[in-house]
Amino acid sequence: MAKNAADCLTLELPGLPAARGRPRSPNPLTGAQRTARWRAKQKQERLVSSLKFHELSDVDLARYSVWDTVKPADARACWIELGRRKGWRK
Repeated sequence: MAKNAADCLTLELPGLPAARGRPRSPNPLTGAQRTARWRAKQKQERLVSSLKFHELSDVDLARYSVWDTVKPADARACWIELGRRKGWRK
């Protein structure tokens, strides 16, 4: 029987209790790895907001130029820097 009366698609095997909580990830990260990943992401965002483009790759510049989370002025600056690197003209 499904846990939710409205859920007609989920099957449960008899004799096997359902695991509680979220399903386990196939490649779980340790706390230190999650923290390191988060800090790297924060560092990238700080580089964009401080306009230190020389430390960003072309892919990161292109990504930050279209993201909604970046301020419009920073996104425009990223786009201009990417154009300068690629040799685009105004």
